[in-house]
Amino acid sequence: MNEYPGPDDREPPVLPEPIDPPINPPPFPLMPPEPPVLPTPPVPPPPIPWTPPPMYGGYMTVPLPPKVPKPRRAEERGKSAWVLLCCGLALAASMIVGAVALSVLDVHTDRAENGTVRFWLGPEPPVVITPPPPVLTPTPVASETPAVPAPGEGMRAEDIYAKAAPGVVGILSSMYRNGATGTGMILREDGYILTNHHVVDEARSITVVLSDGTQMEARVIGTDYLSDIAVLKVNQTGLPCVELGSSDGMVTGAKCYAIGNPLGMTLQNTFTDGMISAINRDIVISDAARGEIMMTVLQTNCAVNPGNSGGPLLNHQGQVIGIVSSKIMGDFSSNVEGLGFAIPVDTAIPIINSLIEHGYVKGRPIIGISPATTQLDERTAEDLDLPMGVVIGEVSPGSDAHRKDIRIGDIVTHVNGQSVSSPADINRIKNRFLAGDTITLTIYRKGVVMDIDIILGDANE
Repeated sequence: MNEYPGPDDREPPVLPEPIDPPINPPPFPLMPPEPPVLPTPPVPPPPIPWTPPPMYGGYMTVPLPPKVPKPRRAEERGKSAWVLLCCGLALAASMIVGAVALSVLDVHTDRAENGTVRFWLGPEPPVVITPPPPVLTPTPVASETPAVPAPGEGMRAEDIYAKAAPGVVGILSSMYRNGATGTGMILREDGYILTNHHVVDEARSITVVLSDGTQMEARVIGTDYLSDIAVLKVNQTGLPCVELGSSDGMVTGAKCYAIGNPLGMTLQNTFTDGMISAINRDIVISDAARGEIMMTVLQTNCAVNPGNSGGPLLNHQGQVIGIVSSKIMGDFSSNVEGLGFAIPVDTAIPIINSLIEHGYVKGRPIIGISPATTQLDERTAEDLDLPMGVVIGEVSPGSDAHRKDIRIGDIVTHVNGQSVSSPADINRIKNRFLAGDTITLTIYRKGVVMDIDIILGDANE
């Protein structure tokens, strides 16, 4: 027997028995079910040809479809109209009620200078009109009263002190690094005080000490470094004032007095006497920040020391004829005695009035020229065959001198027909005028002499 049977040795497969036919066959043959009836799909519209949108800077812009506004119903429009009408009626009613309340309660309103609105009940307060500050004017010396009184005439020294001393104050200035002490005088009973510019220059706070020792804070109304004048203000009324005289009537040899606080408040209201040593003395003050400043002053032998600055120089009637300035002594040796200077009161009064009214000196004239560093002397002018005068070193652009073609190197020989040999001579004549006035300069230029009319400018413009 073979181990592996072949195809002929295998047994025949066993087939399944056939399934019996159904007992009850259907009377008709089975039919497939009918397919359901489907709706006919709509015919799509023909395709719209595509057009590429425009390109801007590499970006494609696709327009949006227009927004169709939603129609509002009639009842909604009616409701909105009623709401607006009710709001308007409510606003009108509130305004009427407010007006009635203001009239019944007598309520007033006012707008202050700083923009705030004030409300108050009761009658409306009266309008208070503040009169403008009076203009200071010098008191001229009467023709029958000579500047130099005869022996036995005029006020006694003790009477002069009793008259002027209550109006003299001490000035304490607090600086960033140190302090300064000076003197001042009360110009008006409502608290305007006169002193020197250098006493309060760069002061952080200022204290005024009255003759009775009362101290009060002061603020600066205006200062002017060219004239060394400053005006302060304290919030006090009924103060004793000094009386302003006139410096124009003073002559050399006239008796004068000074009141001040030399070397500090320890020696407050020190009273010294002397005489007018010279009038119209031209002094050049060296200022580290502003250069040289020329001033025309009164010279006196009254004792003037640091601390006297801003105090009064008085005549024999106890009137102020000058403002003492010890700063002028800075260019002189400290060992010099009997040498003092004061700003003439007639020169100071227009400056004081401008400081009170404007806070600065308005109308101060300038020609628009500056002197050269090196000036001519008589020997140099003779050697170079040049006239004596003032050599121009700079012409200010925009000034009338610049428009009239005045040049650097020109020599000013006369101003309004008066010969000049120094910048002080030009300033003395110029300062008699105001900005807008016209003066005539006589100019020498390369052998040609010409007269040029110059309109003075304003130093603060």
